Amino acid sequence: MKFQMTHVFACTPAEYWELLDTPEFEDLQSKESNVARELREQRTNPDGSRFKRVRCVPRREWPAVMKSFLGPEGLVYDQVNETYPEKNLLKWRVEVQKVGDRVHVEGTTVLRPHPQGCERTLAGEIRVSVPFVGGKIEQAVGQDFERSFQRTAEAIRRFIAERKA
Repeated sequence: MKFQMTHVFACTPAEYWELLDTPEFEDLQSKESNVARELREQRTNPDGSRFKRVRCVPRREWPAVMKSFLGPEGLVYDQVNETYPEKNLLKWRVEVQKVGDRVHVEGTTVLRPHPQGCERTLAGEIRVSVPFVGGKIEQAVGQDFERSFQRTAEAIRRFIAERKA
């Protein structure tokens, strides 16, 4: 399942990239996406690119088909970001340790200047290789991602407005 979403924010691309690594932004993402987030690793490389690994535990009830696949604790995953601010590019992937290579989730976030600030385009793909239920799991995860990204985009707009005030 492929997806793509575009949002406009009232800040420059450079200002947006700087927001990503602040503790306040992490708290905002956790609250708005309904996902407990724990920073596991963060570094800036000599070339200016940045690496971040965050352990994520969605706080929601999952469909029975997912519980049988993931176990009683549900979905626990690491979000791995590689950010290249000078290219206005973030490559991200989701690693679900419990299921190995049967779940593949990755994508990109691209920022472009926009008359109102910057335009963020998220594009990604979710593939679940599980006989009989893979499609249903892809659909459930995809819907959860899209809802989460939409809620978070609205919260980011408020967050940026408050910081500029």
